[in-house]
Amino acid sequence: MSYAKRRTPQRRRVGPKRRRKRRSLGLIIMFLIVTSIVASIIIIAFSIP
Repeated sequence: MSYAKRRTPQRRRVGPKRRRKRRSLGLIIMFLIVTSIVASIIIIAFSIP
């Protein structure tokens, strides 16, 4: 049980770090998707006339 108790705090400490990396990657991906959508809208707007 002592090993399990010692391992749990390590897992909790490592978890947030991985989650922060995943969140940052998610934000970057969402930013790229939004920029690509905006760029496509601008291209369509210029191509219509």
